[in-house]
Amino acid sequence: MSASAGMAAGGTALALAFVPAPAVATPLSALSVPTGLLDGSEASPALRAAVLVLQDASDALDAAKAALKIQDDLAVEWQKENPAPDGDRRKLKRWFRRERDRRETSAMRSAWDAQIAAEGAFEAAQIGVAKVKPRDMTDLVLKACLAFVVEEPAKQIGWNAHVIARSVALSLANMASAVAS
Repeated sequence: MSASAGMAAGGTALALAFVPAPAVATPLSALSVPTGLLDGSEASPALRAAVLVLQDASDALDAAKAALKIQDDLAVEWQKENPAPDGDRRKLKRWFRRERDRRETSAMRSAWDAQIAAEGAFEAAQIGVAKVKPRDMTDLVLKACLAFVVEEPAKQIGWNAHVIARSVALSLANMASAVAS
């Protein structure tokens, strides 16, 4: 058996071993899926608090990205207005010095640092939401909707991409196994 065939077979067995056999046959209605419009008013206090922190972090990240974009646009505009000279090394050295002085006096570094900090806060807030254990199916559905809205590709940072969606999947598996037993 080839290595890829073995991985495929092992991966399938692992997936089937993870979900208990009775949970596969359990109807979804046994998990008491909420019906109607969900507005978040029925969310647990822990989930509501974590979502508020995530919303603040998301707003801060958007603001930091906008501030960095402004500084980046200013740098591009300066380089268009002051093209690098060709040929003469002395002129090129002077141009690099002017560009460095412009860069050091601009707010580019502080905008970059603010974005890095905002990304860290957003990632921590995502992990905070993911760690909230849903008390019922309503919380789980709200977390799933939140993952769809918040975990857009433009905001994914580092290795924790889609951390809320992963926690929803694991919580659903745990709830299904609890119903089956």
